[in-house]
Amino acid sequence: MLTNIENNGEKSDETDKSIVEHMKKILHDTRIYLLSLTVEPICVLIYFGWVFGNTIQSPGLYRRVCEIYYMDDPNVDCYHIDKDHVENNVQRHASLWTLYNALAYLVPAIFADTILGAYGDKHGRKINILLGIAGIAFSEFGYMLTLSDSVHTPYWTTLVFGIFTGATGYIALIPVSCNAYLADITADPDLLTIRSGILSMIQGFSCVIGGYSAALVGNIAIAKAMDVELATYLLALLYTLWRIPQRPGIRELERRSRGLAKEDWMLYVAQFVGCFGGLIQPAVVSYIVQIVPYEEVGRAFSLFGIGANFAYIITNAIYSPIYSATEAWFPGFLFIIITAIQAIAGLAMLWVHFKSKSEGIGKPKEQKRDIQKAISEIGSEPHEDGIFFTHNSRPDKHLTIYDHALERDQLKVDELWGSMSDDGRERMGSFF
Repeated sequence: MLTNIENNGEKSDETDKSIVEHMKKILHDTRIYLLSLTVEPICVLIYFGWVFGNTIQSPGLYRRVCEIYYMDDPNVDCYHIDKDHVENNVQRHASLWTLYNALAYLVPAIFADTILGAYGDKHGRKINILLGIAGIAFSEFGYMLTLSDSVHTPYWTTLVFGIFTGATGYIALIPVSCNAYLADITADPDLLTIRSGILSMIQGFSCVIGGYSAALVGNIAIAKAMDVELATYLLALLYTLWRIPQRPGIRELERRSRGLAKEDWMLYVAQFVGCFGGLIQPAVVSYIVQIVPYEEVGRAFSLFGIGANFAYIITNAIYSPIYSATEAWFPGFLFIIITAIQAIAGLAMLWVHFKSKSEGIGKPKEQKRDIQKAISEIGSEPHEDGIFFTHNSRPDKHLTIYDHALERDQLKVDELWGSMSDDGRERMGSFF
């Protein structure tokens, strides 16, 4: 019997330990879940307050529409409409005012959401969420002034508030930014799908709770209900300031890491510097003119044009497959290859520049002339001691490409396409 009691005591202790361990696990999981919460509380506060406030204030707005058209009619009580034709007319006007209010915020919201969405992609979602909360709070403040018995602003002022509210993206910007924030911080697509589904469920659940809460306190004053609504917006604003950072998401950081340009102005500077690339072709043409004899310039330019056409075909045939193969993991990889090729071409240009300078290409040839001797030789044939000379007159000097071309031009005595059998022509300067 004592043994049974001891066994029961041990089992009880084990049960207590298992319960404690289970509770610890639940608390641990709850703590992890609470720490993983980001934008979910924002949707809870916003949609609960929005549905709660709009449910309470909708009869007041209906009454204000009635007062617009029947204020001077003593037979109509806008607090208790008991005539069918009056009720139908008020409903018709109320639907029109609802349409006007929707257009007032929807038109500017289309442009605002586009601009703010692009801004959020680049800089973060915090500012967008704050703007959406501020916009909806500003809109509700306008309705509060209209429904107030002391201020009692005209109903059309809600349209003015709606325009300014639409410029902030209104309430639609908040869930969009929240879902985008989840995409920014969640790298796993499967986990992102789960979290987005939970966020949508929380959004709908908050609307239901807001409507039920408004029904439970249906006799509350409109001003107090709107105070509750604005209080939830304030809590959402403070939570966003505390919990949501203003920084780009994972994908934006990955996109930025793929390129060297970190700021927009760098792209504009690159375009400006790239404009000088058009000077390469005139420089090459000028260089060809200096090293090629005049009678062969046309053929040289033909080869230059053929080479340019081949280069265009080859670059498209090579660059397109490279871009297709590297676009998924590094879209800028092709531009790095192009930069390397251009760097090699730049080094080749530098080598040609210094080589040409050492050989005197482009340097004007000036010879001292004996004026009296030149006058006395008018009408005579040129010879090696005159103003013309051949390569044989300088046998000890190494001739450059430019010297060959210059002598070739000076020795030609026939037409441009003279006989190729003319022994007086120096063939060593030919481009070919």
